[in-house]
Amino acid sequence: MRIKKNIFIFIAILLFCSINKRLSSEIKNSYTILSKTQTNETNGNFEAIGNVKIKGEDNFSASSDKLIYEKNFSKLKLIGNVEIENYIIDNLIIENILSDELILFIDNGRLIINSKEGKRVKTTIKL
Repeated sequence: MRIKKNIFIFIAILLFCSINKRLSSEIKNSYTILSKTQTNETNGNFEAIGNVKIKGEDNFSASSDKLIYEKNFSKLKLIGNVEIENYIIDNLIIENILSDELILFIDNGRLIINSKEGKRVKTTIKL
């Protein structure tokens, strides 16, 4: 069943919960996702479109034009005008990421950050 509502607030416990490899089997964090439209499918996939804003614990925040979570692949994609702040993985603190696309593999914390042709990815880290 698909659910769509304008300015729908969805508390996603699963999204981003496995950033730390040691926590991949535990649901530890919760996140608030705001957008113009959100869709949840019976297979566990989730999509948010339009001015997507994500707030989490430890001052974590993200924004993009679109969010797609694919449960079967443990993959989260942020597409269009992606900005991430205060992302922590293991002992690395990423203060800020600006890009056109970010893919997070939830099961292992791996990130792929892409930009459009002619643009660049900007990342500020703290070691």
